[in-house]
Formats: sequence, structure tokens, C-alpha cells
Amino acid sequence: MSSPIRAELRIPDIWYDFFTRLLPGYAFWASIWYLVKGPVEPGTMTAVLAVPAGYFIALAVQPVTLLLIKWLEKQAEQGKESDFVVKMQSLLGPETRRSLILSKIGAELTFFSQVVILSLVASAAAFYQKKFSFGFVGILVSFYATFGAYTYAKHRVKKAESYRENANKRMNSD
Repeated sequence: MSSPIRAELRIPDIWYDFFTRLLPGYAFWASIWYLVKGPVEPGTMTAVLAVPAGYFIALAVQPVTLLLIKWLEKQAEQGKESDFVVKMQSLLGPETRRSLILSKIGAELTFFSQVVILSLVASAAAFYQKKFSFGFVGILVSFYATFGAYTYAKHRVKKAESYRENANKRMNSD
């Protein structure tokens, strides 16, 4: 049986999809709905169909999101070997508490990166519709999400660095 800490750190695929695809995708869908329809509440069927639509919207932009994540990680890993965090996770083992923490931070990085991409698309749609205040809000959200994504990328690298330093100290003390 898993310890409570291990169970809390484990992010099953369904939760990863919920936090990194469904939430940003649904928020994007709701933004576009508001942009096109105004403050009109969607009907029940529309609201139900918006859930899978939001998921697939975020899934569709995932390749662009991955490019952003790779770029952010490269910026965060400056001075370190390429794919530093991935290599550390491999050394730690996939089911260790520390590896799971790095995975959790990776999911948070993915969430913020999805928000960056989708809020920029929503802003472009708003500017196209000549709804400038909505577009500027989208840009502000994108700036905030970029800051969040970069912060999580840096945090992930620093956490992996501390794990490596702790491992080196233990090996040198033996």
C-alpha cells in the first residue's frame, strides 16, 4: 500500500489530462464563447459538449506547447547538460518520491505553457473581433502564464540540482 505522501504525489494520467488539457482548453472555449456570444449562458448540451471540445482544443495545441516547454527548460538549464531534469529523473527512478515531485512540477509547467498558447490565440481572436479590452486581458494572462511557466521550469531544474547534490554528498560520505 502506498504511503499518503506517495499517493498525493502520483499524478494519474486522468489528472494530468485534467490539469494540463481540460482546464486550459475549457477556459479557452469559455473565452471564445464569451467573445462570440457575450455573457449568454450556454445550454446544457453545449456546456456538456464543451468539456471534450476543451480537451481536444488543448490537445491540438500540445505540439506548440511542447516547443515552448523545451525552450523554457533550455533557458532554465543554462550551463547544465541538455535534458538535465529528464536525466535526473531517470537516475532517481520513475517511482521514487523525488522523481514524482519533478513530474508534478512538470505538469504545472505544462499547465502554464498551455495557458500561454491558448490565451494568445484568444487575444488574436478578440483583436480580430475588434474587442480590444478582451484582447489586452488575454495578453496580460499570457504574460502572467509565461512568468508562471518560466518560474516552474527554473524550480524544476533547481529541485533536480538539489537532488543531485544530496546524492553526491551521500556518495562522498560513504
